[in-house]
Amino acid sequence: MRRLWLGVVGVVAALGFMVPMASASPAQIVIRVREISSNFVQQGNTFSFSSVLKQSGATVGSDAVTCHTGGQCQAEFTFNGEGTIFGHVPTADTSSPSFVATVTGGTGTFTGAHGGVTITSTNPNGNVSQLVFRIKT
Repeated sequence: MRRLWLGVVGVVAALGFMVPMASASPAQIVIRVREISSNFVQQGNTFSFSSVLKQSGATVGSDAVTCHTGGQCQAEFTFNGEGTIFGHVPTADTSSPSFVATVTGGTGTFTGAHGGVTITSTNPNGNVSQLVFRIKT
């Protein structure tokens, strides 16, 4: 389960970009970042972790993910100076190195965001993931 959200956050760092200032048009925004997770905490049937989001080696944001045993996870991906993207995974498949979370909203540049974020674990420890956000606002 940790590997899944570390990839998601889950929830969120493999995107490889910084928000290129979204335009007012409904065009799709694609953000690529690398997520490096730390601070994993498990309490009962809930676990959480936080991560830094990087692009070309620079920190462009952070995320916070909370999951419940069985797969439901909520994530917040905050991009420095841009806003926050909210994500949800109804059922996470921890056996797969890649999965898609639903983008359910946002703030700032991401107000009204909808779409998805593909999270792919990129190391055996599960603490580094590639995130690719594909959203419309």
